[in-house]
Amino acid sequence: MYSLSVRQFAFVVLPLGLAIALAAGPSHAKTEWLELRQSTREFLVDVQPVWGDLSDAEQRQLRKMADHYRSASPEQQAVMRQRVKEWARLSPEQKRLARENYKALRNKETEHKTSAWSDYQTLDDEERKRLTDEQKVKRKQTQTNPALPPGAAAYTR
Repeated sequence: MYSLSVRQFAFVVLPLGLAIALAAGPSHAKTEWLELRQSTREFLVDVQPVWGDLSDAEQRQLRKMADHYRSASPEQQAVMRQRVKEWARLSPEQKRLARENYKALRNKETEHKTSAWSDYQTLDDEERKRLTDEQKVKRKQTQTNPALPPGAAAYTR
């Protein structure tokens, strides 16, 4: 069996790790427009003029959307194309406001869930059972009505 000192180990392993890291390139590098797949470029054609100005995170998000686009239904694809078109038309200030509004909405949803859970915790056992039974009926309605997507009835109020 081989016996390496810490110094020998570092001499062999560290340069190898550095070489691998350099070969992989930076993980946060932006993607050039022509590096995208043809199908991705076709989907994102409306953002092409500003593609180079987008942050890495924005580019990643749009590439993920393009990946999802390929497997979406034609109706979903039409909606996705329209949203990308609308997003491309927004000014940087409008995009910033949209992001802030989205974050605020997400925080409100979290607060609402926390509040609803607190309210649920205060209910007595009889009231909890009644709510559980209502949900069972709604789920059964969804299962027997193929026009509704799975879980749709569970979210009606």
